[in-house]
Amino acid sequence: MFSGRVPYKKLLESISDGVYFADENRKIIYWNKGAEQISGFTAKEMVGKNCHDGVLTHIDKDGNTMCTDMCPLVRAVQTGEKQVMEAYLQHKKGHRIPILLYTVPVEDDQGQRIGAVETFSDNSNRVTQEERIKRLENIARVDSLTNLPNRRHLDMLINSGIERTKRYNWQFGIIFMDIDNFKGVNDSYGHDAGDRTLKMVANNILNNSRAGDIGGRWGGEEFVIICDNIEISSLKDLAERYRLVIERSRIPMTPEDIKVTVSLGCAVVETGDTAESLLLRVDSLMYDSKRAGKNRVTCG
Repeated sequence: MFSGRVPYKKLLESISDGVYFADENRKIIYWNKGAEQISGFTAKEMVGKNCHDGVLTHIDKDGNTMCTDMCPLVRAVQTGEKQVMEAYLQHKKGHRIPILLYTVPVEDDQGQRIGAVETFSDNSNRVTQEERIKRLENIARVDSLTNLPNRRHLDMLINSGIERTKRYNWQFGIIFMDIDNFKGVNDSYGHDAGDRTLKMVANNILNNSRAGDIGGRWGGEEFVIICDNIEISSLKDLAERYRLVIERSRIPMTPEDIKVTVSLGCAVVETGDTAESLLLRVDSLMYDSKRAGKNRVTCG
């Protein structure tokens, strides 16, 4: 078994990637500062827990829970082979973060596998997005609650996109997102919980957008994502990604966690479109998703 003493601890504390060690029973015995930064969970909160205790709850790109049959740590210990895969980690604040996982088995002096070390890195465009947010703050175009671009800035970008389409045949798409039953969150849990829900959705947009795409708060519980250089099939896949990670996120609350879903409409700019016609189309498609049962994507 692991002795609980991790070699090279000082070196591991200096790197930005998340690193943790788990024994053959999947009990976490070490959790570095990089893991704290990416996940929001401190070493005090994680050391001594099993990785399948329902804290991180990794999911794959299809929303499948990875803490049972798909657990890379279990596979590494069972097969003796390195595991590399993409996943979505559950942040302490409730949103999902795309990560890249590397899991390597650990052997004792007799060659017996006694656990594994797993490293994970933030696989999002957060740095690029945060730099963009700082620039936007200087010109007062940021929603104060979510730190995403506000409606004024989104309006400007959409109109600019329409002009580029007319001049250069530039292709872009719009995703219109609305939180399902949001009034019920405010009524049942209070406005602070409603604000935390809006921030959770905003963080999922921020962390799961492609480089070059811009998502913002349109108003109330509505969000708009402007997607650069995209066809309708890829736009639908992207909208499904947002829907999935939000559905599988949760906000820790007492006595129960808050979970929400979103309804989405998406469309690609067409010849003759104005900003108004494009927005009306995606808004109507979003309401089609609502009428069809919510928590779904409708494209047109």
